[in-house]
Amino acid sequence: NKVAVRVPLRGQGDRLMRLAVKNAEDALLREAQKDSVEKALERIASKLRLPSPPRLIEGYDISNISGSQPVGVKVSFRDGESEKSGYRKYKIQGFPDQDDPGMIHQTITRRVSHRDQEPLPDLFLIDWGKSQLNAASQALRENPGDEITAIAAIAKARGEGEEERFYLPNRKNPVVFPRGDSGLMLLMRVRDEAHRFAHTFHTKSRTKAVISSALDQIPGI
Repeated sequence: NKVAVRVPLRGQGDRLMRLAVKNAEDALLREAQKDSVEKALERIASKLRLPSPPRLIEGYDISNISGSQPVGVKVSFRDGESEKSGYRKYKIQGFPDQDDPGMIHQTITRRVSHRDQEPLPDLFLIDWGKSQLNAASQALRENPGDEITAIAAIAKARGEGEEERFYLPNRKNPVVFPRGDSGLMLLMRVRDEAHRFAHTFHTKSRTKAVISSALDQIPGI
């Protein structure tokens, strides 16, 4: 049969054509983003010596001021995107002074205790450096399971022109990604989101503590 090819210039036909083009552009963008995320996860696996790309990454951070009102948080990123249902807050207890490694140990211990309800991630990403990494690793060793979970600590660049450093268990020298590496960008996003979430939670906890008084402890008040 003969085929008629029409090019609408106005009206409903033109609107449908524009919608079809927009849908095609959106689909292409989603595919490009998907490829970008896959490459980032593969880069992370390669640089951090993971057995496979980390589909689920959990970022952890501690926030306190000289040990006061300490809190810990967990943020979750699945396939490169934040997963708000996996965010958790932890009120740290039992630390009269500032002890960030001890607080990380408590946070990871409490996280692992819920592995039956929440399977452990492919990668634990701990903010700061070796001390926090060692504390988190100890918490995992004290609470072993059947899962094979990797862990790394991210330390901020020391000066201008330097990149973030990543510390791994049983490795002396840190891992450094090339500048602009897609894997580095993703891990920095996880770290920054954990820091933002921890700061927000700590601010709310500190504000609540400031406006409370002994009267709040009296039943009925």
